[in-house]
Amino acid sequence: MTQVLQRKIPGVDLAVLIVYQITNILFVYKYAARFSGNPWPFVLIYLVVLNILILFFYKDHGPVRHTVTGSRIFFLSVIALALLLSVIMLRFNPEQIRVGRYPALHDWITRLLSGRFPYASATRPSGFPFLFVLAMPFYLLGDLGFLQVFAFFVYAFLLYIRYGKQDGDRFQSLMLLVTAPLFLYEIVVRSDLFSNMVIVILFMGYCEGTLHKAKTAALLLIGCTGGLLLATRG
Repeated sequence: MTQVLQRKIPGVDLAVLIVYQITNILFVYKYAARFSGNPWPFVLIYLVVLNILILFFYKDHGPVRHTVTGSRIFFLSVIALALLLSVIMLRFNPEQIRVGRYPALHDWITRLLSGRFPYASATRPSGFPFLFVLAMPFYLLGDLGFLQVFAFFVYAFLLYIRYGKQDGDRFQSLMLLVTAPLFLYEIVVRSDLFSNMVIVILFMGYCEGTLHKAKTAALLLIGCTGGLLLATRG
């Protein structure tokens, strides 16, 4: 296995995968311990399955070229996964979970639309109104959790741009995300952490492509816009 890792997985990828595994192992241990006196078998099973998946991703499958068919399969996979995430999410009642940022988002928007001061909510919502305004269309659709599903689509599009000619890397990044217990938990509880991170990535990507040629006035506008985008916490 050591030889395979040294030959197939670059050092940066290996460091990221170690952090990825540690984070998800802690999550699996924490929640497995809530319904089992011995959470270690669950951790071990997760580790085995995850590393089999990683070794498959980094196995030499021969030259992989970007094709129109590969792009179609990728976007069809994104749609199928988004539908699956939606089904999983809708099986859980957010009013019974009451964790994460869902209550803050829901109560803020509810108070605003009913003509009451939104920041007087008992959930103590923090941050500037941008995040709440961004979430409002999904509130009107009937479930704020669809904000995270929408963010998943945006993330997939960013992957497509980042790995435009590397079909294997796109699928690898996508599957590592949707198989992470921590990510699935964020979807179930309708937390806004994932959508916040996607906003940050989107803004950083925009800055990377435009700041070097932007004029002073544009820089001021970009700075103010960036401040609103990133001001999701008090």
